[in-house]
Parts: sequence; C-alpha cells; structure tokens
Amino acid sequence: RSSWLATLPMLLTLLLAVRRRGLLTGLLSAALLLGPLLAPREVVERIRFTFAQPVERGQIELGGVRLDTSTSARFESWTVGLKGWSQNPLFGHGVTGFRFMDAQYVRVLVETGLTGFAVFAWILVRLVQQARRDLALALPGWRRGLSAGYLAGLVGLMVHGIGANTFIIIRIMEPFWLFTGIAMLLPQLPAAPQTTREPLLRIVL
Repeated sequence: RSSWLATLPMLLTLLLAVRRRGLLTGLLSAALLLGPLLAPREVVERIRFTFAQPVERGQIELGGVRLDTSTSARFESWTVGLKGWSQNPLFGHGVTGFRFMDAQYVRVLVETGLTGFAVFAWILVRLVQQARRDLALALPGWRRGLSAGYLAGLVGLMVHGIGANTFIIIRIMEPFWLFTGIAMLLPQLPAAPQTTREPLLRIVL
C-alpha cells in the first residue's frame, strides 16, 4: 500500500522532469485507465480489503471510513511513537531502543530525537537539491533519462517512507545508493561522440 501511495507523486515528478511530455503523458494516462482493468485480482482485493475488512478489534476510523487492522496499527504506532519521542525529544531512545514501528520518519524521530531527525531530513533535502541540479545539467538522451528517473524514484521512496522503513531496508538501499552515486557523477562524465541516428530515449526525454 505504501508503494501504491508513492506511485502518484513519483509519476508526477517524472512528468515534470522530462521536457517532451506528450508521449509520456499519453502512456501514463493509458496505464492509469487500463490499470484497474488489467491489475491482478489479488492486487484489487488487497486494496479493497483496506477499507472492507470485517469489523475487528483494533480498527480505527478516519473521516467515517473504517481501516483494516494493519493500516490501523500503523496509525496507532505513529501516536505511540510521538508519545515516546516526547520522553526524550532531543536525542531519542537510541537505534532499536523503542518498540518496532513500520514508519521511517516517526521511527527516526523516536530513536534519534530531533538531532538525528534533523540530520536525516538534511540528507534527503540535499539529495533532492543535487538531483535537480544534475537534471538541469544533464545532456539529452540516456543521461537526462537516468537523472529524471532517479529524481522521480527518490520522491517515490520519500513518500513510501511514510508507511514503511524504506531507508533502512537493505534490498532497497543497496540499489538506491548505487544509482545515487551514478546520478551524482553524471555531470562530470565526458559527452559521448555525436551519432547520426537519434535514439528513442532522446526523442521522449
């Protein structure tokens, strides 16, 4: 569900990042229209389950909408985490020093306090700033495509962190930091020799 939540801001960022938006807008519009029809039955049922689970103990309501126990537990963990943070607001309870919660930002706040959260936020802000700078300097073609994709992916991961421990999951962070290094070095790479054929990626981006 966090992935679905992150999809829209990721796609919007990608649309804003590319220069020639016509083809990409058409492809994304078709995907959004056909997605509900072509999505696997398991995916559709899982999304519906979030709002249609039979009444059970531990469910909460937001705006008159009853949420399933898993989603409710996440909201509850945020409340518990903020209460725990108030006990040690400056330095927190230490890494793994508080109860488990599947929410990156609240977890960083309660474990490392305002000090650690400020550093974490600074890292994310600098990544976004550098990604935007690299995108502005990137040459058309695969370099601009990689820069645009990296920025969109970064925004998606930041939104994903609302409901998951995105930035401490190894299988996510290993490729993320690899592509971060590549994206940051792109402006320093020499330009490739010009060819007579214009690649499809350059036509799109």
